[in-house]
Amino acid sequence: MDQELMQPYIDSVNEVLQMMVGVKVLSHSVTPVEKSEIMSYGVASIMTFSGGIFSGRVVLDLPPEVALKIANLLLGEQFSTTRERMVLASISELNNTIGGSANTVINNSTGIGLRLAPPYVLTGDKLVFASTKAKSVGIMFKTNIGFFRMYLTLKGVD
Repeated sequence: MDQELMQPYIDSVNEVLQMMVGVKVLSHSVTPVEKSEIMSYGVASIMTFSGGIFSGRVVLDLPPEVALKIANLLLGEQFSTTRERMVLASISELNNTIGGSANTVINNSTGIGLRLAPPYVLTGDKLVFASTKAKSVGIMFKTNIGFFRMYLTLKGVD
């Protein structure tokens, strides 16, 4: 995957987490997704986008304890389960803000015109994502409140 298209998502995660919840990204690593099925950590927000010849998706995949910490910090409340509506809404908004910020950078630099669809959030013990034929990368983020992954898939990109 082209670094020029991937880097805005990495930068956006760093900026949005710091701005919205005061969470600092300590490190990240990028690996190609080789498997056709991916087991989720337990809370996943999926957002699709398209524009011109490109389409894709961003999946934020978080362990439940990290999702709860983010919701607690974002809303200033204490939540005990990821099944609470406001916890899921918090993760959805986080993904929407990350994707919107990254796509704005890409649109401004390339003129592609990527547009976001509203994200949705899933939670459960044994969530499995099936990979499409499009190339995906997994980006592991380590933060001061725990780790999570982002899966980035871009179609129309070699």
